[in-house]
Amino acid sequence: MNDVGSSSILEIGKYTVLPYMRYHGVRHIDAWFVSHCDIDHVSGLIQLLEKKYPIKKIVFSQKVEKNKNFETIIMEAKKNKVQICYWGKNSSMGNTELRIRCPFIIDKVDQLDANERSMWLEITGTNGFKGLLAGDSSIKVEQEFMKTEKATEISFLKISHHGSKNSSSAYFLNFCKPQIAIISVGRNNRYGHPSKETLERIERQKIPWMQTMDSGQIDLFLDTSTYAQKKINKKYN
Repeated sequence: MNDVGSSSILEIGKYTVLPYMRYHGVRHIDAWFVSHCDIDHVSGLIQLLEKKYPIKKIVFSQKVEKNKNFETIIMEAKKNKVQICYWGKNSSMGNTELRIRCPFIIDKVDQLDANERSMWLEITGTNGFKGLLAGDSSIKVEQEFMKTEKATEISFLKISHHGSKNSSSAYFLNFCKPQIAIISVGRNNRYGHPSKETLERIERQKIPWMQTMDSGQIDLFLDTSTYAQKKINKKYN
């Protein structure tokens, strides 16, 4: 699990996450990854911890901002005997079918906010599947990432910071060349995400994109090259 929260839905853990788990027969979480501790990324985790849902491990970045939400997670995790881990660059877990790795970690965090300290995750699977998630990282952090990595083509990119104009530069989009871009964003959010500027950059790169406020849940499959194909075909054909 990665980053479950909401700043507008008060009990997303109770009314969204737990019903989803029960429907799919998920009885525990092996690892819950936290990009950063803003409430819209962790409220669901806090609520499940309070309800003592079985979680084996919570994973933070070594550079995580230790704010009030972080302290609450640590307190509840200790009550439930949940293991706490701090990942650095190249920390990973999984197997050949599914591996999760931290490909990048920002070194200098002076004057960086919680968003810019977000943990990056790379997801790789069968048939060359490769996805990238970067929390709420800014263009400034994307530039640092590109200094350490080689340009590549990935299966999907989760657009950072819900489509903020201060993330997902044209250079970064061209660097990653995602087959599809996914935007996780709530309808009528007070920030106006996704921004017109970000959508224009994605369209200019001719990257198919989808957003959760239109499509709801978006499924990506590790064993096929036709990611979310039905919904993409409906939108683009």
